Amino acid sequence: MIYNHKRCAALLFLVLFCTSGIYPKHDFTDNNGGAGHADGISKLLTGKDYYSNSGNHKLFPVLTGLTYIMYLTVDSTWYSEEGGIPHDNVDKAKKYLELHQRELKTNGIPNIKNFLTPGGSFHGEYTHLGWDHPSYAPDTAKKWLVRKEILRDFLGKHFAFGLNDSTDIIKPSKRDSFAALLYYVHILGDHENNTITTARSRIPIKNPDEQNDEETGIITHWEGNDRNNNGTPTTTIVEELNHHLKILFDDQKNTSQYKNIIRYK
Repeated sequence: MIYNHKRCAALLFLVLFCTSGIYPKHDFTDNNGGAGHADGISKLLTGKDYYSNSGNHKLFPVLTGLTYIMYLTVDSTWYSEEGGIPHDNVDKAKKYLELHQRELKTNGIPNIKNFLTPGGSFHGEYTHLGWDHPSYAPDTAKKWLVRKEILRDFLGKHFAFGLNDSTDIIKPSKRDSFAALLYYVHILGDHENNTITTARSRIPIKNPDEQNDEETGIITHWEGNDRNNNGTPTTTIVEELNHHLKILFDDQKNTSQYKNIIRYK
């Protein structure tokens, strides 16, 4: 599968500035009858909803596999805060990836003990603070590196960033920035259902205080909110996208289309 740079760039900014839903997003469902995060991935890569691609028997399993890979990367947790039992969705993801191992080119998922973190409403404090968040606690940081490699490895087997459509060469920097792009599309999907009380569990979109509510008196300043020693966001999604899009689309940075997209952010 070849990654369409121009389509992805345009769709990314469409997602960034046109999302206005209020429905909780899960991997394959949301409360509005959509396919949740699977729709976000599918729209980014194909311009269509997830289930609109179901007739493409070569593409659809990859979209499904990537959705499960994204779940393991960003949302997979222990069933309880104490750990010991993985969430049911972890088993679902692993079973699908194992069942379709040949077509998805997966060589197996690392031991779950190497990447699962506590769950619940605060799971984002372990994985949602930024793709390059520098201040995770040592144990969390080790698990985050494993999670990131799960996604990067999958992308390296299915997407090419070479000079033409026949090459399988992929630049590590572009692969990492493509992974970051998918990560932030996921976080933006979470922000669609954002509330004042959950704002502090993920990297903000434009500024750290965007969720402050003067009417209710609820303030989400990050100071004093680092209960898990994972640090606090040091940047925003917009700043991160500026960084990764320059890497991902460096061969198009001087085109009028790219400049117009950046101008409208």
